[in-house]
Amino acid sequence: MRRVPVLAFASAVTLTLVACQRPKAPAKDWKGAIQVVEEATGTKAAPLTMHEHPPPPDVVVFKVDDGASIVERDRKRLLDYGAYLFLAEHGFKREKDTLGLAKTTDKFKVVQLVGTDGINYDHDNTEVIGWLRELDKDEPFELTGAGFDYVEGFFRQGVHNPKALARRIYAFCPDFVDQGLGLNETGTPEELIVRHFARDRSFFFWWD
Repeated sequence: MRRVPVLAFASAVTLTLVACQRPKAPAKDWKGAIQVVEEATGTKAAPLTMHEHPPPPDVVVFKVDDGASIVERDRKRLLDYGAYLFLAEHGFKREKDTLGLAKTTDKFKVVQLVGTDGINYDHDNTEVIGWLRELDKDEPFELTGAGFDYVEGFFRQGVHNPKALARRIYAFCPDFVDQGLGLNETGTPEELIVRHFARDRSFFFWWD
């Protein structure tokens, strides 16, 4: 009978034990997505609190520092898990950000789940989603954040028709200028929007 060297046998046992002790990678599904974010942020998932509505079952949130950086780093890879990572609420350095994770890969479904509306301008959730869909056809964009009164993101390849986009935005979301760009710069709404997108692809549409 062939004898196995003790050293070789011990090495094999050690490798086997190490392999057994190595944590399993999260499954690429909804539970796995939650696990990935919990491990990345060091915080547990919690239900999304909504005004006058029960928490949506397909969204969880995490309280974090610098949520925008986490979204930028992990949003795309979590799509492989069937989940969409986004910023659900800004803490604006006064408190922690709220990071959201939705059980979908559809950015418009995210907006539906969090119930974004512009009720102060008589825009309900359905109207906001419809407007965003039409905008995406002409000026494709990535969604990075959505809350009860705002959406944010960036245009993928810059803006193709800045003046038409400026008119479109100001008609549906005047706070983009009145409570945003116009606070620090002068010019007509169209001029301010065109100027912004000449230097920056990002947007923050909100209805205060």
